[in-house]
Amino acid sequence: MRLTVLGLLLFLPFALIGSVPLLFVGNTYLRCERKADGAGNCEFVNGSLLRGQRASFPLEELSRAEFRRTPRRTSNGRFETSPELQVVLHTERGQLPLGLPTVPSTGSTSERDLSAKAGRIQAFLTSTKAGTLKEGDDNTLMIVFFLLSFGGMGAAAALLVSQP
Repeated sequence: MRLTVLGLLLFLPFALIGSVPLLFVGNTYLRCERKADGAGNCEFVNGSLLRGQRASFPLEELSRAEFRRTPRRTSNGRFETSPELQVVLHTERGQLPLGLPTVPSTGSTSERDLSAKAGRIQAFLTSTKAGTLKEGDDNTLMIVFFLLSFGGMGAAAALLVSQP
């Protein structure tokens, strides 16, 4: 079995389509560590390739976490029935959104989940005994799924075309 040029040319578009999520979706998290003396550091990462953002700051600069419900408007100016939901971190340097805004729907992140996430961050900030915190969204499985799905389809197409 030999791969032909046409087979390789068929594989490339599938592989490129499968890599598109890498540009827009990444892992977003907040990680904080508190030492015995109460001081600590936090690291914020929004890991998409196009909108990658990273910030490190002292724990004392993180003042609070807020669960935000923002009304959405349609193109004709009316409000949508479901708002955008998001957890926003407030620091001395400004606000950091923890993940992309989501719209509640079947199978998506619920209002209760995001509210609980903001609550866990807030509890860490108010407790002097909590040593570490890591909150965020891990989208690694979704990215791997896209890469394997489209890469596999491209490989299958390349092998079918390359058959004598």
